[in-house]
Amino acid sequence: MDVMSLANPDVLIMSNLSLNPTFSPDNMLSEVCNMVISTVKLGGNVLVPCHASGVVLGLLEWLVENLTKSNLSDVPIFIVSPVADAAIAHPDIYGEWLNETKRSKIYIPELPFKHAQLIKSKRIFHFSNVADGMREVYKNPLYCFCRTPIFYVVVMLFSLLEKWRDDKNNAVILIEPEYCFATGLSTTLAPFLPMNIRSYFFPIDPSLNYTQAGKLIKDIRPKTVITSPTYFRPPVFQPNRTDLVLNCDAEVVKLASGETVNLLQPSLTLMSSFPRSK
Repeated sequence: MDVMSLANPDVLIMSNLSLNPTFSPDNMLSEVCNMVISTVKLGGNVLVPCHASGVVLGLLEWLVENLTKSNLSDVPIFIVSPVADAAIAHPDIYGEWLNETKRSKIYIPELPFKHAQLIKSKRIFHFSNVADGMREVYKNPLYCFCRTPIFYVVVMLFSLLEKWRDDKNNAVILIEPEYCFATGLSTTLAPFLPMNIRSYFFPIDPSLNYTQAGKLIKDIRPKTVITSPTYFRPPVFQPNRTDLVLNCDAEVVKLASGETVNLLQPSLTLMSSFPRSK
């Protein structure tokens, strides 16, 4: 990443660092693909509760490629979300935010993502809800992305998990990083227990980790860094990992949830606050 344009700022506000710094996004991506392939080879279905945008778009392409290599190109991929149409279409029209490889395809002309082609070839289906035509093309095994990780309050996801929960060949995979490693699975799946479906936690978190954040601070040399005090303590689930903290040589203002700080400088008045945790 080119950081020269960010060099020597008066203030750097740093938040949303990786919630799972010991999990490499690339490794987790491979784990998800391997688990999907092994599950569908058993004849099982895979359910992935996740957000409608973000890493799921890259995961889609990676997954299709790996399924094809494993001679599983007939396995359909369903995206169930009220905003499925927009989530698939928007990445193709915001090319300036894509990486260099995908950005170059815009001028060929070629769509940077393969979603439209995969939908046309009936590799990917998208629905606003389970009742919106999904039954007409439903077949086992299948791979299903659903709108939200908080899926036990969503009727459409409840119906899918109710349908698949008693088959040990099926799997539910949580990929959103906000789940706590120790309690995420048990808390999220509690309304459906007991069940035979296999459950896994593979957090795909592209946010900066502590090492990357520390290097960024060192490279751009801010005068003041505003950040959360939690970044200076090891993660709750790994209290002995003193290496998993933010190293910062600049002046630090530690701003906890709900607090506000006013920074007054000769030509700058800045007020910043972190949202209160829910």
